[in-house]
Amino acid sequence: MWTSCQSRGEGAKRSEKRDNEIGRMHLVLGQHLITNKRMTDKELPVLTSDLNGNRAVRVLTLNRPRSGNSLAPDLVSALLAALAAAVADPTVRVVVLAARGKYFCSGMRLDPAALAGGGGAVSSSPDTMFAAVRDCPLPTIALLQGPALGGGIGLALSCDLRVATRAAHFAFPEARRGIVPAYISPASVAALGQARALRYMLTGDRVPVDELVACGAVSAVVDSEPELAATADRLAASLVKGAPAALSLIKQLVFTVSRAPHLDPATAAFIKSTFEGMMSSADAVEGISAFAEKRLPSWDPSSSTPLLSASTTTGKAKL
Repeated sequence: MWTSCQSRGEGAKRSEKRDNEIGRMHLVLGQHLITNKRMTDKELPVLTSDLNGNRAVRVLTLNRPRSGNSLAPDLVSALLAALAAAVADPTVRVVVLAARGKYFCSGMRLDPAALAGGGGAVSSSPDTMFAAVRDCPLPTIALLQGPALGGGIGLALSCDLRVATRAAHFAFPEARRGIVPAYISPASVAALGQARALRYMLTGDRVPVDELVACGAVSAVVDSEPELAATADRLAASLVKGAPAALSLIKQLVFTVSRAPHLDPATAAFIKSTFEGMMSSADAVEGISAFAEKRLPSWDPSSSTPLLSASTTTGKAKL
């Protein structure tokens, strides 16, 4: 009896925390809409719509094609707000994440000027965004019409299901920028496996879409963008046949049993310190500056300080 009461108490606390988070994101959404009330659809960072008129399927479309849908602050804020609005709408049963342009998402927006000035190369940690998508109680489907790079991989893998066209691939360009794929490493290693993750993170080479299907990172491949929507429609039709509470609990069950991408505190702390440390390194300044200037980086081995291993910094964390 005590366990049952305790579970209900913990459930109420989680529900209250989620309600507070949704309320905060609604405030952000309201502020975003007020700020952008005169914007056209072409200017909004994230577009919201229903899939083929089906109000049960909410489509969130990344709408910064000129910048490769990079994870700039306004796009991340708009995505979080739109996701919270979908979760709070009782008519929505499935969330689809799509994108306009050549890239699904080209990753975090890197700012060499801010990095050289002592600030971070990115405006904020992407972990909050990944967690919000991953922990969404509704089933989520990512439609990859093009490549996902760096943080874009993290965003795609935060969704429950992924469908891609032949134009899609994954790539980890971080090492070529003098940085490392810290926050996306848990989901990436879980999806690709250790051997593939090492190969592609170290080399920066493309992960072909057929290989993504082979390892289960992508559920299906289609030949065209219209087929993406048709496939999402079929998947959504299957998903809405399940009870909403059961679908949400299944997601929690799978993450709990697999223990990934949820991490123990020591490993999470190591990932955070790795991300922050690399962003203040000389390699990051040179790599990101070279990328922005469209030149090859000139690495200085004497300025590179190897990162401490997780076991050294925490005594128990292992990646």
